This record gives sequence, C-alpha cells and structure tokens, in this order.
Amino acid sequence: MHGRTANEEPADEVASLELEVLWVLETESVRVLHRVSTLLDRVASVLVGGNASFQPKRGKSSDEVLTVALAVDGCALRALRVQVNLPSSGTSYTALLGGGKKVSIPIAELQLVRYYVARARTLVARQLTSITASRELVSQLHRILHDASCVLLNRPWPPTTLSINEFAKTLREQLDPAPPATIEISLHTCGNPVQLCASCYHLRRTGPMHHATGERGAHVVSAHHVALPFTETEQSHFNGLAEAATLCRELLMKLDVLAEMRVEDQLNSSIAGSMVLTSLQSTEVENAEIVPQDLVLADNFDLMIPADQEETGAQSPSLMPPREASFFDHAPTSEQSLAVVAEYG
Repeated sequence: MHGRTANEEPADEVASLELEVLWVLETESVRVLHRVSTLLDRVASVLVGGNASFQPKRGKSSDEVLTVALAVDGCALRALRVQVNLPSSGTSYTALLGGGKKVSIPIAELQLVRYYVARARTLVARQLTSITASRELVSQLHRILHDASCVLLNRPWPPTTLSINEFAKTLREQLDPAPPATIEISLHTCGNPVQLCASCYHLRRTGPMHHATGERGAHVVSAHHVALPFTETEQSHFNGLAEAATLCRELLMKLDVLAEMRVEDQLNSSIAGSMVLTSLQSTEVENAEIVPQDLVLADNFDLMIPADQEETGAQSPSLMPPREASFFDHAPTSEQSLAVVAEYG
C-alpha cells in the first residue's frame, strides 16, 4: 500500500476541519440556541403583563417597623399596601397605591430585563450561515444575557446605601396619603437569588433647599428593608438567564477556536501552494531544452536560395556559415601523385 503524500495530509486535515465546522453550525449551535430560546421564553412568561399566575407578596422588616403587601404583574407594581411605625419619632404611616384604585408603576430593573430578553429572542430566531456570522450573533447574544443577569443581581442584600430612584419618586406621588417628608419608600430587585426589596428610609432633612428639586439634603436616620422572594417557578426562570449566558459563552469559545484553525489552515495551504508552484517552476527551468548557440547565430544570416535550386527543389544550403578554404582543399589526388612519381622517377 502506498503511503499518503505530503499534499494529501493537509487536504485531509482541511476536510476534517470543514466537517467539524459543519457539525457545529448545523447541530451543536442549533441545540444550544434552541435551549437558550426555551430559557428566554420562560423568563418572558414572568415579565410579560397579564400573567394570571402571579401571587401577592407579603413581608415585614426584622424590627417590625415596615410592613408591606404588594402584587407584581409582569414588570409593573399593580398593588401595594405599606405601613410604617417609628416609635422613636412617634411616626405612624399607612397608605395604598393609588388609594386602592387600579395603578401600574413599572419596576425599572424588571423592565430593563424584559427589554434585554426581547432583543435576545430576536437574535435567537436568526439562521447561522457561516462561522463569521455565527460568532457575531452568539457574541451579541452572550453580552445581552450577561447584562440582563447583572441587572437582576446588581444590589446586595440588605442594601448598604440609600436607594431612591425614579420609581421611589413616582411611588411617593401615587401613595395615598402621601408619605411625610421624613420618609422615603422604594422598591427594587436585590440579592442572589434575586428577590424584590421594599425599603423605608427615615430621613432628617438638613442644609439649604436645593434650587432644582425644591428639597433639602437628607441624612439617613434609619433604614428598614423587607425581602419579598419570588416564587420557586419565577426564581427558576430568572436563573435561566445565567444558564443561557453560560451556554452562549461556551459555544462562542468553540466558534473562536474553529475560526482560528480555519485561518491557520488557509495560511498553511497558501504557503504550501506557493512552495509547490516554485518547485514546478524550478523543475521547468532545469528541464528546459538548451538551444545550440550555432542555431541561434544562424538566425542572423540571410539565406539566399539560387533560382535554379528553388525551381528544382534542390536541397537548401546549410545553415552553417561558409568556412574559408584551407590547404587540404587544394591537395593533389592519389592518381596525380603516382603520375608525378613515374615522370620524375
């Protein structure tokens, strides 16, 4: 059996690599993206409004200063009852969201995650046609899923700093009756696993009034927090974001490796092709027919064919230039030599 040539081995490696690329694009990538799509659908089912499975959440701070009952549907706060009792200051406050009317206040973190999930679902629906396109798509998908996970896990539990955002300002306007100036109430996501956190800050207003907000600066006298966990199903669906991000990261690593191998093989093939071409050119030069110098010089002579030879088809004159006559051209023949010897004895 004949061994494989040096040219056959790289060809086999390239063919094997192309099969690996084809398998990743048509099988592995499809499997991963299908799993990611399923995880995104589950998260979307929690964040889309009108979910009939949502349950009211209730809790009380460890010092029993803050008591909260609320309902979240999708990304929005639908109902809230808050009660604050501050024995040290004699403050007691109870209010309902919208005074008990139907009100909806978007929760910033959940709304942002919903936006990320919508973008990710659009990317997952695309077809993978090549390594380059697949790397770009999976890279974008990984970044979006990573950012979505960070949004949910961006605050520790319990919160260590004052957290008053646009949601808190809107909530102050929607609570009936409105909270006193010394109380701020906020709601946001926090912790790992993620949960809702209702916070009440007892403030002491200090310093001059701010010209833009019309409020004075505040010093936090005390902070009180209530953790409101999501249901097991909701929590499981939110955890799917981290799983989806991990799957995309692993797939992206495979695509990066295959892309680098393909570039390297193309470079090696180009170098090998150049070497083969150079070798063939060298062989052609070595095997080229050497033209006699006489034939080359003969082209410089004008060959005149006599008319009689041209008509009779006589043999053409030699291509070699005429040589000068020598002594041997005029030497006597043998008969002439014998005659001379006989005459002179």
